[in-house]
Amino acid sequence: MDIPALHTLTNGIIIGICLSISFGLVCFKQMAHAINPKYRRACHFFIAASLIIAAGHLAELLVDGFGVYRSLDLFSILVLVLASSQALMFTFMLILLFDSRYVTFANVMKHAAPSLVFILLYVVSCCIEADVCVYSLAEWRACVVHNLPLAVRTLFGVTYTVQLFVYVRLFFRKKHHYITHLKELTGECDEWYTIRRRGTEYLRKIMEEHNTQVEAWYAAQKLDPANVKFVYMYKITDETVKKNLLMPFPADEIIRNENISQEEQNYGY
Repeated sequence: MDIPALHTLTNGIIIGICLSISFGLVCFKQMAHAINPKYRRACHFFIAASLIIAAGHLAELLVDGFGVYRSLDLFSILVLVLASSQALMFTFMLILLFDSRYVTFANVMKHAAPSLVFILLYVVSCCIEADVCVYSLAEWRACVVHNLPLAVRTLFGVTYTVQLFVYVRLFFRKKHHYITHLKELTGECDEWYTIRRRGTEYLRKIMEEHNTQVEAWYAAQKLDPANVKFVYMYKITDETVKKNLLMPFPADEIIRNENISQEEQNYGY
C-alpha cells in the first residue's frame, strides 16, 4: 500500500472511531439516566470533542482529495484550530467533574476567544494576501515577515502554546481546591453524599485525612483531644467505614412498608 492510500485509510479509521464514540455515548442509556448531571455534561463535551476531530480529518480528506497525501506545513491552520478546540474541550470536561460552577458559557467563550480572534484574523489576512505553505524552518524564516497569513498562523501557534500552560495550571488549581474542599467538608451537606459515592476505600482515606488535620490542629493549639470534643473525629474501623457508606432505612418506613423488612436494613443499623 502506497503512502497516499495509507493516509486516506488512516484518516478514514480515525473518522470512524470518533463517530462511533460519539454515537455510542449518545445512545448510552446509563449516561442519559445518570443521577449526577456533571457526568452527562462531561459526556457532552467528549462527544463534541470527538465530532470536531472527525470533522477536521474529513476536511483534510476533502481539501487534499482522496488518495492524495500532502505533508502538513508548519503552523497549519487546520491543526491549530483542531488542537486549540480539543485542548479547550478536554480541559473543561475534566474541570466539570471538580467544579461544575466554573463551566459556564461565559468562561468557555473567554478561553475560546483567542482562537476565534486568530481564525477571524486569518480569514481577513487571506483576503488581503494569499497564504503560503512552508515545510522547514528556513522557509518559515524567509516568508514569515513578508506573508501576513503565515504571520497570523505563527502568532496563533505561540498563543496556543501559552494556552496549554494556562489550561494545565487551571486544571491543577481546580483539582487542589476540590480535594481540599472534600477534606474540610467531609460530613457536611452535599459533600457527605459526594464522598460516599466513591466507595469505602475513598471514604476511609478522607476520614483518615480529616482525623490527621484535626490532630494537627489540636497539637498547634496545645489541646488534649480527650478533653476537647467540639471537633468531631472519626472512629475508623472496617465496620464503621462500611456503616457510614449508607444511611439507614427509617424505622417508621420499615414498619409501614410491607415490602421492606428489618433484615433488609443497611449494614450496621
